[in-house]
Amino acid sequence: MFTHFGYLLGPAMEDETEGTTELLAAYTRRFMEDARRAARESRFLDGIRAEAGIQAQLAEAMAGFDALICPASAVAALDADGMYLDGIDANGERLEHYWQGHMTAPFNITNRCPVLAVPSGMADCGIPTGVQIVGHPFDDATVFAVGAAVEVLLPWAGRRPGILTTA
Repeated sequence: MFTHFGYLLGPAMEDETEGTTELLAAYTRRFMEDARRAARESRFLDGIRAEAGIQAQLAEAMAGFDALICPASAVAALDADGMYLDGIDANGERLEHYWQGHMTAPFNITNRCPVLAVPSGMADCGIPTGVQIVGHPFDDATVFAVGAAVEVLLPWAGRRPGILTTA
């Protein structure tokens, strides 16, 4: 995954922030460093091959189905001021990089597949949760139709998380 970001997003971030990196959050600078390292340690072609493999696995998993519905995050809640640069705890498992907690990452690199995130309910800790609906390449219409159905089944309008206070 970082091969993709190392050759695409990392350099784009560097171009857009040139001369202002001291103003960036620590996690943004870390991401850019991780992306540079990935670009040094792997060839662009290797990244393209890995992405093609992920796309093939996704196509195989979705064969016979109109869409895939899956969580948007492996972690129910993150502290707003948390840095998570040294990893993250997700449901009793330690993830090495905080991006591993984002269930959206595989679909960021299978960019031919439309993905829509919709609210799905509330976590035990009182914050909203979401699911992502993944469609076959270029089948946006099905993704929107499934998203609309989820919103009918799990109405969200008028729901709000409770106010969290710290003692």
